[in-house]
Amino acid sequence: MKATKILTLADKDQSGEYQIDFWTGAVVRVTLVDWNKKPLHAIAWGMRGFIGNYKEAMEQAEAEYYVQEAIKTKLVNSLEWVNMTFLVNNVPRTWTHQAVRYRVGSSFVQESTRFWDLRSIYSIFAPRSMCQIGNSGVKTIRAEFLDGAVAAIQNYRKLISQKSVIQEDARTMLPHCILTHIFWNINLRALINVFEKRFCCQAEPTTWLPFLAQVRREIKAKMHPLLTEFLSSPFQRGENCGFNSSIDRPCKWMGKNLVEIDQMLEEEYGIHDK
Repeated sequence: MKATKILTLADKDQSGEYQIDFWTGAVVRVTLVDWNKKPLHAIAWGMRGFIGNYKEAMEQAEAEYYVQEAIKTKLVNSLEWVNMTFLVNNVPRTWTHQAVRYRVGSSFVQESTRFWDLRSIYSIFAPRSMCQIGNSGVKTIRAEFLDGAVAAIQNYRKLISQKSVIQEDARTMLPHCILTHIFWNINLRALINVFEKRFCCQAEPTTWLPFLAQVRREIKAKMHPLLTEFLSSPFQRGENCGFNSSIDRPCKWMGKNLVEIDQMLEEEYGIHDK
């Protein structure tokens, strides 16, 4: 499901005119902005070091060979030497609350609402279940969700306009569904852990699945296709996902093959996980 702006509400208060845009679908946009100069060599140097070769010189073919060997082993220390920085645009703050839990091997810089003050446009993410098809066949937003988001922004603007209210306190009124931006620096070994847990039906599908699919495409296009071989999830390897407790939701992918899941990802979320 592609990103779609399904509603724009224009309003005006004592501080001026503003609008609230409601978006749904795969709104997240991922851009790989920085990475190792020689990511394959970084992995290969470490792999080759295990067998006592500590020379710097290495041909590209040899680097590719040792990366392919790294895919087959648990001796993956040098995966931590491959670092990437992603610019992640248009994600709800509910998603960033989850992303920053991956502290080991990661570093983040997120847009701070402390500096927002009053702005002219507020972008809201309406998850799939918060949307419905009306009698005319047009997609609409559930009234409870719409009213809650609008009221939160209206009251935020009222509070921030009062001299006795500081920005740090007023921002607590902003809804979690408001869209934000974040830089995420992460090493390859840590990113593998993210894929293990989040490319799964247990994760928030409308953000995590498009995010991870775009991460794979960016790495493949800008770094090297071999690196994406490290990024898979249990279901892709025919393994149990590990979410089997009483607090986990029932698995929606159980019994489906990879072709069926790829088709579902494309139809429901516009994801081509290639």
